[in-house]
Amino acid sequence: MTIDNIQAVQPATTATAGSTGTAGGEGTISSDFTTFLRMLTAQIQNQDPLNPMDSADFAVQLATFSGVEQQVLTNELLGSIRGGLGGAGQLDTLAAWVGKEAGVASLISFDGEPVALDLPQGPGDAARKLLIRDGSGQVVRRVDVSAQAQAATWNGRTENGQRAPEGVYLASLQSVDPVSGEVTEAAIVTYSAIREMRRGADGAEALLANGATVAVDDITSLRDPAPLP
Repeated sequence: MTIDNIQAVQPATTATAGSTGTAGGEGTISSDFTTFLRMLTAQIQNQDPLNPMDSADFAVQLATFSGVEQQVLTNELLGSIRGGLGGAGQLDTLAAWVGKEAGVASLISFDGEPVALDLPQGPGDAARKLLIRDGSGQVVRRVDVSAQAQAATWNGRTENGQRAPEGVYLASLQSVDPVSGEVTEAAIVTYSAIREMRRGADGAEALLANGATVAVDDITSLRDPAPLP
């Protein structure tokens, strides 16, 4: 018995080349190559001994599959390069943010000096407190704030009167409704100038003048810096 239509497996192999860029590309190549070798072995074992397969045909079939395999790997490499260039293109776009002030919810940087904060508008006559949390989420200071106050200052002291370590803290405004007693908490947006845009492990991020590094997705607003007096 002669099996001389080994080319029948090639359309499936070619289709694999057309579906490059997937994570399973190399696994597909390995699977198809195993199938190819089995078919080729069956062809050799069942060839007519009086009319054996031409060695040139054998070489052509191996070269054909090898060419398809290389094309698949090349396409995957090009896809990887294209993804890298896409990230660089994003940085080119975000470079226009440098020099602007980025608004980030809750994030403040304490350098030893008192921190002035703009407060969101409070509901009615609700009792309000400015809450300062450390990096672990623990409240280190509570500051009473009047219902209509538009700004507040944290002097850098903790609840026990000790000076807080320098670093990044989270600020929020807690309100208690005088009628229902419902407690709500709103983030306080703070602004700092963007000094640098760069690509981090999880995507583009901004280095702020206050020393904090924030993900682009965490920036809630942009504004031009206030003109110098």
